[in-house]
Amino acid sequence: ERRQMSFDVQNPVDAVIAALTAKHMHIHSLVRTSGHADELFRTKDAVSAHHFENADSQINGSLARRLSDIRDDSEECIALLTSASQGIANAAPSPDTLCERLDRLRVLIEP
Repeated sequence: ERRQMSFDVQNPVDAVIAALTAKHMHIHSLVRTSGHADELFRTKDAVSAHHFENADSQINGSLARRLSDIRDDSEECIALLTSASQGIANAAPSPDTLCERLDRLRVLIEP
């Protein structure tokens, strides 16, 4: 049974971690658990990479705006978090590990 994460979405740090966790958990449950994950990722990159890049850009912009009240470098912070969260998602052996490691990214956000 997967442990439940609790977030206060009024708190900008919690809101960003919750959004990153939701994004990566969704991909994990749909794609990474498939025996065809490599093929699915390659196909996505070949067929619709620009759609995913646009969506990620919009998400990152929203997250940066969410952090702008507490960080002067909110766009750079989100760029760092995006890269780190992607690496965590690529290497996490389980959903619980994914959640736990993503939650540890909050140290990069808190001023």
